[in-house]
Amino acid sequence: LLTGIASSLVACGLPVDEVEEDVQRVAIRFGAADPQVVATPTSVTVALARGAAAAVERVGPPLRLEQVADVTLARHQLLADELPWREVRARLEGLRTAPSRVPPWIRDLSWVVVAMGITLLMQPGWANLAVAGAAALLVVGLIRVSRHSRTTASLLPAIAAFAVCTVVLLAAQAGWIDGGALRTV
Repeated sequence: LLTGIASSLVACGLPVDEVEEDVQRVAIRFGAADPQVVATPTSVTVALARGAAAAVERVGPPLRLEQVADVTLARHQLLADELPWREVRARLEGLRTAPSRVPPWIRDLSWVVVAMGITLLMQPGWANLAVAGAAALLVVGLIRVSRHSRTTASLLPAIAAFAVCTVVLLAAQAGWIDGGALRTV
């Protein structure tokens, strides 16, 4: 239970020092006198006392927003004695396999909306908005390709940055965007 909570909280994106404190609170709540918790971005280690055997668990991929809400709610309910620990453990185990509440195409299009929203704040203008939307669609395409190729997935940030910069700089060179290209990027 403790390693499951810890690895889930790290996968939520919480700072590791907060994860360590939260898991220690849960362990003390269930009777551990001196719990030892070490959390890193890739793994967690939990022992119920100094010198006791420790359990180690690898942290999985980042959780989706609705999964983060489920993890934090389960942790709260566990600490408030609103939910038995067995049910919390079952929820955490089923969390990774739960289907997304949002269809993939909506998640993909949300990237376009976010990019266009940032462009409206940084460099407003219809032309800049169109270029940002086109660059975001290109990134969405790269994200979809990276789901099928480990090589592309590991290089995705660099490939996406290069592709976006190329599109925006070509649009700026052609005179299609207003103002500087840097804010549009």
